Parts: sequence; structure tokens; C-alpha cells
Amino acid sequence: ASLAASDMIYSCHGIRYSLVTNHLETSCESLNREFIFFSKLTSASNYANIFLVSLERWFYICQPFLHHRWLSPKITASGVGIAWLMALLLNIDILVVSEKNYQHLIDIKLNAVYPGLHFTISLFLGVMYVHVAIIARYQLRAVNKTR
Repeated sequence: ASLAASDMIYSCHGIRYSLVTNHLETSCESLNREFIFFSKLTSASNYANIFLVSLERWFYICQPFLHHRWLSPKITASGVGIAWLMALLLNIDILVVSEKNYQHLIDIKLNAVYPGLHFTISLFLGVMYVHVAIIARYQLRAVNKTR
């Protein structure tokens, strides 16, 4: 539901942005900032949600007996809330920074922060799924030995 909400926010805001800016002869800086904010907010929340889903899958496969004891609906809702809060904290400065520092902030975020986060999350996802593949291979061998 969190991924769907993120996609809906992005889509609705993108449609509104397109409808408003199509009728403007010049660019409106506040609309551009708002669009970048929502674009980056939903992207960051998507990354965080995909990470949480992958982490839950990894935990379910690696620790199947602990999974049901540790992960409750409350823990899941808290994780989703934290994911959205982290996405908001990562991007709120886009809306509040002064005009003078705005371009410098965007340059830093686009050239360092976002690629770094993308690489880090992708690395964690890769490690988790390689670990899942190794466990699945060992389990398949164990099942084949019992035949």
C-alpha cells in the first residue's frame, strides 16, 4: 500500500504540474521546486519501501521460525512510517533552502547524495538476494539428499 501511495502521489502531482505549466509562458520557480521535492520524496520512499520488502523476504527465508515472532503488523507499520519520514527528512531542504543556495543544494544532491543512496541500497539488496540464493541452493541440496 505504501508503494501504491507513493506512485499515486507522484502521478497526481505530475499531472497537476503538467496542467499548470503548460499554460505558463515562463517557468515558475516555486512549481519547479515543488515538483522536484515530490519527485525525490516519492523516489526515496520507493527505495525505502523496496528495501523493507526485500529485508522482510530475506528475514522470512533466513529465519523462518523467528519471522512470525518478530514481525507484527505494528512493526511493519512502524517500518513504513520510518521509511516515509526518512524520505521526507532527506528532501525537505529542497522546499526550505534559500534561492541563493538552491542550485548548489540540487547539484550536491544530484551528483553525490542520490547516487550514493542508490548505490548503497542496491548493494544491500544485492547482498540480501545473493544470500537468499545461497540458502535456497543449500535447502535444495538437503531436500535432494532425503530422496
